[in-house]
Amino acid sequence: DLLFDALSKIKAEGSIPNIKLSIYGPDFAGRLTTLKEFAKSFDIEDIVSFNGPVFGAEKFNALNANDLFIQTSRFEGMPLGIIEAMNVGMPVIITEGTNLTADIAEYGYGYNAGNDAEGIKNAIKEAYSDRKKWKEKSKNAIAYTEKKFAWGSIAKSCVENYKRILNK
Repeated sequence: DLLFDALSKIKAEGSIPNIKLSIYGPDFAGRLTTLKEFAKSFDIEDIVSFNGPVFGAEKFNALNANDLFIQTSRFEGMPLGIIEAMNVGMPVIITEGTNLTADIAEYGYGYNAGNDAEGIKNAIKEAYSDRKKWKEKSKNAIAYTEKKFAWGSIAKSCVENYKRILNK
């Protein structure tokens, strides 16, 4: 709802020409119909495409066919979609509920959209005006995932945490 509201405002302003949103995933519990109705109520059905789930190479092709990855979760314990997008070098627009926004400023891999429609709108507009920096943000996204989520990094962090716990 917040993302659709933000896109509706951007469309009404005409501030980003040819903006499109591609949504991927299964029709869980028949919610696709609800999403389509939502898009219509926000007058953005012409800029939103709904796609089924994608896996493997098809998922990476879908990621690479788009410019940015947007995830506007209110709560996300381990945001795998964001991590996968960053791993292939996509800059991200994410809300604070995704638990990865704290590192955006330090590592420069995307845009913090806050937690409301206005923040999401502003982050999308900032990203659009900042698009000459996407290549740099792409490199930063890859470097971040390698540093934080590569198996070697995860194993090292686990061992350090176990040692810390055992020393208490």
